Amino acid sequence: MQSIDSAIIQFSDVTFLRGDRKIFDGVNVAIPTGKVTAILGPSGTGKTTFLHLVGGLLRPQCGGIKSLGCEVPKLGHGALFRYRQRLGMLFQSGALFTDMNVYDNVAFPIRVHTKLPETFIHDIVLMKLEAVGLRGAHQLMPSELSGGMSRRVALARAIALDPEVMLYDEPFTGQDPISMGVLLKLIRALNDALRLTSVIVSHDVQEVLSIADYAYVLSDGQIIGAGTPDEILRHSSERVDQFIHGRPDGPVKFHYPAPTLTADFLREGQ
Repeated sequence: MQSIDSAIIQFSDVTFLRGDRKIFDGVNVAIPTGKVTAILGPSGTGKTTFLHLVGGLLRPQCGGIKSLGCEVPKLGHGALFRYRQRLGMLFQSGALFTDMNVYDNVAFPIRVHTKLPETFIHDIVLMKLEAVGLRGAHQLMPSELSGGMSRRVALARAIALDPEVMLYDEPFTGQDPISMGVLLKLIRALNDALRLTSVIVSHDVQEVLSIADYAYVLSDGQIIGAGTPDEILRHSSERVDQFIHGRPDGPVKFHYPAPTLTADFLREGQ
């Protein structure tokens, strides 16, 4: 387990419910400063919810969330707005503004959060696009971009304000192998070059573990595994092993709980 003293993001006994369903049940997580940390787990286990809690979009029913020195659930509207300026977020869909070209998409957060003159914004935008290999595409519209290019533009926009923490929500979904390879290289290179802390939510296990320094595995509202990529790949837990290696047989069953076949088909007891 990571040391709390070195953590830039810390969950302490966090419980979060949607209706009667517990998404997190007393979860403890410590995200190390300056590293790439993966949050892994099957679909529907709360990985994106984890990012929303970090960003202050959701508040837990109990427990503490401390990020960048802030007690996130306790932040008021103004403080939360300032806190989010220190975060970068790459959404699963990219979430580009469809009526703005690439240049204006990347310039948008700079214009909203700063009073820099357009000449400065111009240079920043081109530098960020250069970092993701798309400076030459700055006049294109989102509809003219491939899926991989859209995700890279969204990444340039996410780092426009030089965030301290980058959050990635399923960044590899729908990407072909080449685009995925480019994104993997970019995430690792940007984290190291810009001295970021990166948190990647994904179920692309092998890919994300290839660039991660540390990983947590979520299931049934709990952390069921934590460690370096090598430790996760050799984890003793059957549930972790089944998920990490994609085994069809294991603790996670194929069939959703149901009455017996006799009860359903022969209407037993009627």
